[in-house]
Amino acid sequence: MTGHPIQFIRTSMLTIAYEEHGPANGEQVILLHGFPYSPRAFDSVAPVLGAQGYRVIVPYLRGYGPTRFNSPGTPRSGQQAALAQDLLELMDILGIEQAALCGYDWGGRAACIVAALWPQRVRCLVTGDGYNLQDIPNSVKPLDPQTEHRLWYQYYFHSPRGVEGLTRNRHALCELLWRLWSPTWDEGPALYARSATALDNPDFVEVVIHSYRHRFKYVDGDPALEWMEQALTRQPPISVPTISLCGADDGVGPATANDEDRDFFTGDYERRVLAGVGHDIPEEAPKPPSRHYWICCSADAKAFPIGLRSHPHRPQETAPEGLFATEPALHRHALDRHTGVAEQPARRFHSNRLNRPGGGLAGVGAVVAHETAFAHARLGGECWNPQVQGKIFADPGMKFVKPITFFATTGSR
Repeated sequence: MTGHPIQFIRTSMLTIAYEEHGPANGEQVILLHGFPYSPRAFDSVAPVLGAQGYRVIVPYLRGYGPTRFNSPGTPRSGQQAALAQDLLELMDILGIEQAALCGYDWGGRAACIVAALWPQRVRCLVTGDGYNLQDIPNSVKPLDPQTEHRLWYQYYFHSPRGVEGLTRNRHALCELLWRLWSPTWDEGPALYARSATALDNPDFVEVVIHSYRHRFKYVDGDPALEWMEQALTRQPPISVPTISLCGADDGVGPATANDEDRDFFTGDYERRVLAGVGHDIPEEAPKPPSRHYWICCSADAKAFPIGLRSHPHRPQETAPEGLFATEPALHRHALDRHTGVAEQPARRFHSNRLNRPGGGLAGVGAVVAHETAFAHARLGGECWNPQVQGKIFADPGMKFVKPITFFATTGSR
């Protein structure tokens, strides 16, 4: 969707370019790309959500595309706190009190930080590869040799040679990273050109180099953001309902057998390891909705799509009109948790609407989709599955519905 109109807002440090889909009064979704990618990663996601009535914002991160620094004197920082601050200011200026945040790589880091430090601003979170906050105090400790090998490009950027290499060969180098990080994605090399132009930003090299040096304590950060970096050294937990999507074929951060990030998430949480998917999760995973299931959570009697997952066993079947794929764990979160009011500078924002009592799915159709089965259900009606049949009942008079805990465990067809 390279021809989609680009809009701009001015923050304290940046003029941020962004694309917008859907009605201005829809539920808010913010999709955040990573390095070395662009909003093109969400071309198969953002229009679908917009067509379903959600307001979808897809910004270009600092150092990418038409996004520009407002002043030549502003540090070209790529540190994690800068990415989070940009996201917060984007939300403030666009009048977004609360949104579903979906991001991976750098974008996932910004989303995770805002979810950790400002949970009242986040209705739910989809993060690529788990807990993305950098543990900078411990970053200088060597990792196992295989992991060190995968991070070669970061160590390359620590040297003057790496700066010169990225300056001279940014497209060849970034295309190489695309291929190394998504080794089983046959379409990836051909799609690189769609994002390549976003890397021609005049601040790209400086922001990237700073990012990969700051995380190892080799350069100082922006003094204006030091307070946030100090807060992040405590590795704060994330309490908002979260789904972590991990590429099984990720060449830079392959999914581990055990979820090493689980303890960082204190609310409802699911981890999905996506077979055949590498690092560029939103661009590799999405297909037409008929061949995927939406991972959703409820908000104000709606089902809220926050991710896609290929369903190889049901290539032709789709959910009936009016039904939505849902995650039971996230429904549980919607029942009775209330986080209260949190103070923000110069503004106050009310509690997460997802958590408000009465914010469930009464009267709304639901689908429970799990790895090896597909269940269609209307609340108070019949639950159908190719292998399993049963019924789920809900009192239509209830203010909110109890969590759906039906899971089909039979094998695939």
